[in-house]
Amino acid sequence: MDLKETRKILAVVSEAYPTFLKGRSIDGSARIWQEIFQNVPYEEVSQALITFISTDTKGFAPMPGALREIILSRREAEEMSEFEAWQLTLRAIGRGCYNSREEFEKLPEPVRRVVGSPAAIHEWAMMDSGQVLTNVAAQFQRAYRNRMAWERRSDLLPKSIIEGFLPQATNPGGE
Repeated sequence: MDLKETRKILAVVSEAYPTFLKGRSIDGSARIWQEIFQNVPYEEVSQALITFISTDTKGFAPMPGALREIILSRREAEEMSEFEAWQLTLRAIGRGCYNSREEFEKLPEPVRRVVGSPAAIHEWAMMDSGQVLTNVAAQFQRAYRNRMAWERRSDLLPKSIIEGFLPQATNPGGE
């Protein structure tokens, strides 16, 4: 969301909650909100704001975190469940002895990030099916659930915060 779109959001907040900007500058508030929602599409923030206003029973203006939680809830409802992701992975495992690369490539990107590589598909295909259906299934579903929760949350954080969590690239050659 850019600064112009952020100002539109704040205009709606101010209209619905007249005391929202009392004692604050629109420019300062807009810069703060824009920093917080810089990675989030305007449409998502706008929909979250309308949802907040239409369900508000307390009469207080939303803080960015409240809108962020509404956006997270919507994104979570739209994504593939851990069970669905496991079913796709299990299908790939079933054909993974000889076709692990092809099966890995067929998986949706979020599932591939959890599986890791075609080698994992091949390794799981070679394991005892009982172990795959219990241990591997539980580990995969837990990893998928955690990964998706992290991705949902990190998608909404400002780029400067995310970059602070990423390891710094190093040059092994010392150049």
